[in-house]
Amino acid sequence: MVAFASGVLAGTALADPPATITSWISQEEIYGPGFQTQMAGGAIVDNYMFCVGGNNGTDGDTARTWSWQINTLNGLLLSVQAGPDLPTAANFAYLMNTVTATDSHIYIWGGGWNSAGPNRDNVTFNTHSNGNYGPTWQTSAQFPTTPALYDPELGASVIVGDYLYGFGGDGSVTPLFDRCHYAQINPDGTLGAFQTGTTLPNPWWFSAVATVGDYIIAAPGIINTASSANATNDIYICQVNPVTGAMGAWTAGPDLPAERYGMSMVAVSGEVFAVGGRPLGGGAGQTNVWRATFDEGTGTLGAWQTVDAQLPAGVYYHQLAYSPTSRRLYIFSIRQGLPADFNVSGEVMISSELFPPPAVTGVEEFSIYR
Repeated sequence: MVAFASGVLAGTALADPPATITSWISQEEIYGPGFQTQMAGGAIVDNYMFCVGGNNGTDGDTARTWSWQINTLNGLLLSVQAGPDLPTAANFAYLMNTVTATDSHIYIWGGGWNSAGPNRDNVTFNTHSNGNYGPTWQTSAQFPTTPALYDPELGASVIVGDYLYGFGGDGSVTPLFDRCHYAQINPDGTLGAFQTGTTLPNPWWFSAVATVGDYIIAAPGIINTASSANATNDIYICQVNPVTGAMGAWTAGPDLPAERYGMSMVAVSGEVFAVGGRPLGGGAGQTNVWRATFDEGTGTLGAWQTVDAQLPAGVYYHQLAYSPTSRRLYIFSIRQGLPADFNVSGEVMISSELFPPPAVTGVEEFSIYR
């Protein structure tokens, strides 16, 4: 069985729910000078954070990759490390929620471009160990071409058990996709043959996704046509078979409090967080931090609540991830303000602890010998 890193640790329901977030701090300029990045994808594995691709003011579309070790005591990031470049800068600019990881590999589902195409029609992946990427990025077989080419950007992907799932996005020919595909992750990290999953309720773009147990919880973002006027507050849930990977039906969950696209989601101990994004019709990034409790017994999601500290500034086109070692949420690859501002932030926003530190055991009391 493939060991899934932060997703299983984050998404599996545990006895105690995450504490209310009481504050957020900002750690500034986490990238190299001039490489503040937006629309990248990323993941956290234990106490290491990874960020790949995206767009920055120096390169434009970028092939750069980064990693940081997380200080487990205070949650701050240590010095940035540059990883190996992606195969090309031309089509890894639009990633966001299409990047996920196991404890040994990181995966990029498709990919898009701002300055030169085409979109990608496969999965790009690499090994990682102790915060270091492997020397060379690899590519999977092409996504299924029935009924047509599938070359998604700004869809979403997630790992459940031994399977990698991806869905939605827009393509170089198809405006928006309603397709879902999945593949088994082999013990060596390569992917098995792609299978076709359950068709989405409608075409999705700028989607967000989280997972709890055998369930996928997804926010479509923009539906049907590529217009911010079609942003939605819909939520859908799909149960998958952990043995075969087969997908069940998509069923409607409770609506978000407002329409969002370009936001990000993560599940922590059965609690689903939805953060930031742009509102219906476009506009500036938002400060929302919403949470809802998922019941694995019934496969249902509770109503969304606004009980946590909201963000200190609006964010969109970002990545949200959870570190089980620091017990905090992280928001990175941030864009702020209005699109015309091109305000790409080099910071990471870090939440207060969601769980208390683990008890220290097995420490001998030496004072009795004095």
